[in-house]
Amino acid sequence: MVSNPWCRCIDTARLAFGRIDERWNALANLFGRAEAADAQVRELKPRIGQWKDKGNLVLVSHGSVASALAGIHPAQGEIIVLMPLGADRFRVAGRISSR
Repeated sequence: MVSNPWCRCIDTARLAFGRIDERWNALANLFGRAEAADAQVRELKPRIGQWKDKGNLVLVSHGSVASALAGIHPAQGEIIVLMPLGADRFRVAGRISSR
């Protein structure tokens, strides 16, 4: 369980999963910080792409990060499921709506 270091994400992770294992700045909200998007995406891609045979990796972040990473504009509370493909590659495997 990896969370953006912002309070809202930490609270969401704790409420949904009962814990957080790590706070990671690469998951920080990009709203109003578009200049940080490329660097954050470069940091996120290898961790996601190489996450194989380790169980599920849950990342709690913001829509602005999902948009920069996967080109998806999720609804509030929506879950995006990514399938690691090795190196810094992944594909969108699905979306889960909170409604």
